[in-house]
Amino acid sequence: MKKFVSDLLKKSVATSDGTVVGSVENLRIDQSSGELKSIVVQPTRGGMKLLDPSTEGEFERDPDGRYLIPIALMRSFRDICVVDVKIQQKQ
Repeated sequence: MKKFVSDLLKKSVATSDGTVVGSVENLRIDQSSGELKSIVVQPTRGGMKLLDPSTEGEFERDPDGRYLIPIALMRSFRDICVVDVKIQQKQ
């Protein structure tokens, strides 16, 4: 199935357990290969950290505080984008 960038922008992003973590703000693409690398997620208010399940460390953020989630962790791009991450409440 083909998707357009415009179909994904502003779409809600949730974990596989249904917790909404933010919305798609942009996509990052490798300029040399054209490969889609990550989605840029504007977190919702509420003080959650998104953790990479392979390292349990917090995901990289851009200068505006948006999460850069690798495309490999995306599980669905339907009505809502589902991502395979862990959440931790900020202390």
